[in-house]
Amino acid sequence: CFDDAMREGSGKAGEFVVEPSPGASHGFEMYYTSGTTGRPKGVMLSNENVCCHAHQALEEFGFGTSDTRAHFAPMYHLVDEYAMVLITWIGGTHALQATWDAHAALHLMASTKVTTTHIAATMLQMLLITNPERANVDLSPLRLISCGGSALPLPLVSQAVDAFGVRFFTSFGMTECTGKISVSRLQPNMFTLPRDKQI
Repeated sequence: CFDDAMREGSGKAGEFVVEPSPGASHGFEMYYTSGTTGRPKGVMLSNENVCCHAHQALEEFGFGTSDTRAHFAPMYHLVDEYAMVLITWIGGTHALQATWDAHAALHLMASTKVTTTHIAATMLQMLLITNPERANVDLSPLRLISCGGSALPLPLVSQAVDAFGVRFFTSFGMTECTGKISVSRLQPNMFTLPRDKQI
């Protein structure tokens, strides 16, 4: 289990170590989903699934001990699972909010100096469009935002990049694949391309 891995792992703070173990293929987490079939089912993810997915995210996005991750997605949802494991493993910091509130989220991000977070599309709209507090809080430590849950209109992505001035990506995934399958990291120059050239 995770507690055993934390006690027995050879990694030091800031060092992510994936070691084979007799329990690597054993069940580690179970999530319920109906996204691929329309019928509810339990998806069992192994120790190895979870660790490899988190390790890939570490390599892709360069997480480190100085990162503070704000968790706004429900903790029972797979979308932020890799960050819960990864940030703990490397010795980063978690910032938690029990229920979603855009005003409280902005102040949590400012007071805990959040560097990275994941928010759903509707949450992003609430932060950008309906929240006058955004201009009054210091979010300068923020360096990376991911967004998922539904397709994002390109103007909203452009507005998010302008407003936060950080790396921003949208993701696609499935519970059966431990989460992210692919990510789309749009660069600012892509927002001005003709529609048939936008990716």
